[in-house]
Formats: sequence, structure tokens, C-alpha cells
Amino acid sequence: MRVAQPRTVILTDGTVLFDRDDFPGRELVEILPLDIVIDGEVQTPGDDEALSLRVLPEVVGLARRVQLLSPPPQAIRMRLRALAHRYCDVVVMTSGDGLTSVFSHALEASAGTLHRLHLQVWDSQTMGFSLGWAVQEAAAMATQGASAREIITHLRRIRNSFYTVIAVQSLSYLHESRLLDPAQALVGELLGMTPLFLLEDGGLLPLYKARSSRHLLDLLVEFAEEFAHVRRVAVMAGEPMCDEGKALRQRLSEVFPDLTIPCLPQAATLQALFGPRVLALFIQE
Repeated sequence: MRVAQPRTVILTDGTVLFDRDDFPGRELVEILPLDIVIDGEVQTPGDDEALSLRVLPEVVGLARRVQLLSPPPQAIRMRLRALAHRYCDVVVMTSGDGLTSVFSHALEASAGTLHRLHLQVWDSQTMGFSLGWAVQEAAAMATQGASAREIITHLRRIRNSFYTVIAVQSLSYLHESRLLDPAQALVGELLGMTPLFLLEDGGLLPLYKARSSRHLLDLLVEFAEEFAHVRRVAVMAGEPMCDEGKALRQRLSEVFPDLTIPCLPQAATLQALFGPRVLALFIQE
């Protein structure tokens, strides 16, 4: 008996993180790579991502420059046209438009795609595990034969269920990514401050300032404890903060004993965006 080919494919970008790689519909998910420019040299994170992570400096500025590049509209358009040969519908799920240019580039690319392709472009307003959880839900629907329109309707309904709090010590990266005023980044670096931001509407909303590593963990745990009903929790830690990441996961496991809480290294794309000294908490209600 011949099995019908699913009609819908999910296309997301390289800021996504998955807490598992065997979720239903994983074969229906494709990822747009984002290039990292380090001192003028372009690198594309892939199988050798760990090498890319090691060469990123902790501080950027006049001497060292790091930039995250979104794929241009023409590259996205070519990818969409290739997918049109195998699928009827495509759902493009991008990182927050305030973080990268993937969403705006995908919208521009959609204007030149084949008319027979049913295309939906969705700004997740987030990244990392939050984007990954949304992709997992979309992929599960695609395996059941859902159309792009049906998937987008569901994604709009659940968008506000994702919360991301990120502690950033490499503030110069936020300036390079145009997420923070240069004077604020300079003062923060000099004072050794650890500000915590809530990712909201695709941008960074200041929440707290941690005085120490212990205070940082206390603030993140207190934030998590505010939720009465939690479906998923995950932790992402840059290499310089891996000990804090493990400690945070342990404390969160005591708050949510029924959940499996992953703690994964920071993706190279997210390190280029936020710097290596990062600790992030992801929650889905």
C-alpha cells in the first residue's frame, strides 16, 4: 500500500534548538543556515559547530568583530522553489524579527515564489528552544496532513505560551547585534554586570540585574516559580557558564519534578548574537 506524501513542510532557521531530535515529523523540518562573520571571515555552522564556538571572542568591538548574517531573499527564494517540487504547502517559521532579518527576508522572498505553492511566513518573536517547541508542534500537525493555513492558525494561538529569559554578560555582542545602546554595553562590561532580559515581541526587555552567580540562579528560579502550569522547561548555557547551567537545571528539577529538563550548549548562531557568556531559561506554559 502506497503511503501518501505529506503536503506540508516546515522551514525554520539556524537559531532553532531542539530538546530531542526524534520528534514526530522531524523529516518534514528543514533549516536555513545563518552565516557567522568573524573578523571578515564567513563561517557556516554545521557538523563542525564546536570549532566555530571556540573561536568566538568573549568581547567584540574595534579589534574583533562578529556578525550573524541572515540568508538573503534570493537564497530563501531558491530554497522555496526547490521545496515546491515536493510539497504543496510551506510554513516558514523564523526567529524574532527584532533579533535577525530572516522574517523580513522570507517575506521578500515569498513575492517571487511559484503561484502553486501555498506559503505562510510566521514570525515566532523568539529563538532557541521556544522556536524549536513551536516547530515540533507544527511538524506534528504536518504529519497528520494539516495545511499551512491550519498550522499558522495553531501557531498564532500558542505564540504567547513561550517565555525566554536570557542573562547576558557579553554585552558588547548586544551592541554589535544592535540590541543594546553602545554606552550601556560599555558601562555594563566595565562594571561586570549581568542583566537579565525577557524576550518579548522579538526584542529584549530588561528585567533584573544579578549581583553574583548565586543571585542570577535565584532570579531565574523565582521567575520559573511564577508559572502555575508548565509544559516544558529547558536551559541553554554558553561554555563559560556551563557550571551555572547545570546548577540551574538541578534547581529547576526540584521545582518541576515531573519534567525532564535539558541543559544544552549554546548554538554558534546564538553565541554570535548574544556572545559566549550567556545563560538562558526557556518555558512553555
